[in-house]
Amino acid sequence: MIEDLVAVIDRSWSVLESRSGPDFVLSSFPFREQLLRDPRTSQILSDMRRENEESLAALTTELERQRATLGAIFDELVAQKPAVVPTVPDEHGYDRTEAAIRRRLETRPRETVDDAWGVAQEYDDDDRLGQAVAIIKGLVDKAELDELRARTDVVHQSIDRAKRARRIYFETSSGAALARVERDLADLHPPINEPNSHVELARLCRVNDKPLGRIYDVVFKNRRVAPGSDDAKSIEHKIGELRADLQRVVEEIRRRVGAERSLLSVVNRYRQKCQWYDAERLRALAENGSGAATPEDRLSETLATYLFDHGLNPLTRPLFGRLLPDIVDANTKFSFYVEAKQYKQGAPAYLLQGMQQVWDMLDHLRGSGHDVLEAFYVIYRRGGPRYSFPPRVQHRDRVVHIVVVDIAAPPQRGSNAPPTRTFEVSELLPGAAIPTGAHAPSTRAATVRRAKKRRRGRHGAQGGRGG
Repeated sequence: MIEDLVAVIDRSWSVLESRSGPDFVLSSFPFREQLLRDPRTSQILSDMRRENEESLAALTTELERQRATLGAIFDELVAQKPAVVPTVPDEHGYDRTEAAIRRRLETRPRETVDDAWGVAQEYDDDDRLGQAVAIIKGLVDKAELDELRARTDVVHQSIDRAKRARRIYFETSSGAALARVERDLADLHPPINEPNSHVELARLCRVNDKPLGRIYDVVFKNRRVAPGSDDAKSIEHKIGELRADLQRVVEEIRRRVGAERSLLSVVNRYRQKCQWYDAERLRALAENGSGAATPEDRLSETLATYLFDHGLNPLTRPLFGRLLPDIVDANTKFSFYVEAKQYKQGAPAYLLQGMQQVWDMLDHLRGSGHDVLEAFYVIYRRGGPRYSFPPRVQHRDRVVHIVVVDIAAPPQRGSNAPPTRTFEVSELLPGAAIPTGAHAPSTRAATVRRAKKRRRGRHGAQGGRGG
C-alpha cells in the first residue's frame, strides 16, 4: 500500500510539475486537496506544520530568555551608574531614557492575525529587543563596566545565533515551505471574511500591488499581461517560488513515506522470521527464561537485537520520568517507540489496555525532547484465540502500527486455529472503553454461536409450552 501511495504522489506531482504559469497555480489547489484527503500524507503535512511552529516557538522562547537577561543587566546598570542613562531624548529625538528602554524590553503581544492563514513568516519581531541591546551596550561602554559589557555581548550573540537557526530552518525546511504554500493559496482563494477585519487587511497587505495580487488578477479576473513586461517577470518569479516550495514539500513527503516503509518493512521481516523459523525457540524463551524478566521482556529483547542488527540503535526499557517503554529509538529524525504484549489465553481486555498504554506513552514523550514519530504495538500470540487488528491506527498526528507475531504451536495455527476476534478501530483509539470482568468479548464467532444457542433455547421453550 505504501508503494502505491508513493506512485500516486509521483504521478500527481509529475502532472503538476509539467504545468506552467497560472495553470500551475490553479492545479496546485487540487494537488494540495489530494494530499489532505489521504490520511497518511495528511498526517505528514500536520507534522510539518507542527515542526514549523516549534521552530518559531524555540526562537520566541530564546528571545524571551535573553530579554529577561538583558533586563537584569539594565537593572544593574541603573543601580551602579544611573547618571549614564539620559533623562530626555537627544537632539535628534532618539529616546534612550530609562522609560523608553524598558518599553523596548517589554514583550509585545503577538498579533497572529498579521499572518492571516498560518505562521509563514520567518519570525515575528519588530526589533525592539535589538534596539534595546544596542542602546544598553552603548551605555555600558560609556559606564566602563567590563562585567556588564561581557554579559551584554553574550546576549547579543545569543540573539543572533537564535535568529540564524530560524533563518536556516525557514530557508531549507519543508515545514516553512508548506506554511508559505498554504498561505499563498489561501491568499489567492480566501474564505469569506469581514471586509475590514484584521485577517482581510493582513491579506490585502500581501496581495495588493504585489506579485501574488497580479497572479490573482490573471487567474480570476482574466487580466492580460504583456510578455516580457515587469508584471510578467514578477508573476513568473513568484510562481517559481511557489513551485520550489511545493517541490520541497513533495520531496519531504516521499522521504517520510519511504522512512515509514523502511522501518515497517524491518518489523514485518522480523515477524516473518519469528513465525517461519524461530517460533519454537521463542515459545521456550517466553516460558522458561531465567531471571526476573517477564515473557514480554524476553520476547521484546529479540526484537531489539534484530533492530540493532539492521542498523538502528534501540534502547530497551529506558526510564522516561517514571515510565518504562519497552523499546525506544528517539535519537534519529525518524524515531520510533515499541510496546510489546504477549498472551497464550484469551485476553482482549489486556490487549486493549496495552493499546491505551501506547497512547499514554506517546503523550508522555511529546514535548520531552524525545518525541517519536511512529509507534509499533507488537503482540506475540503464544496460544489461545486469534485476534485481528487493523494494521495502522491514526489519531491526529500520531500513528501506531499493530503487528501480530503468531508463534503458537502448529496445532493452534493455520486451519486448526481457533476463531478470530476482530478489533475495530473505534476500540483502539485513545480513551476507548475497555471491557472488564468475565464477560469481556472473546471472539466474534463465539458471540454468533451464543446468540444462535439462545434463539434455539427460546424456540424450544415455546414449543414445549404449546404442547
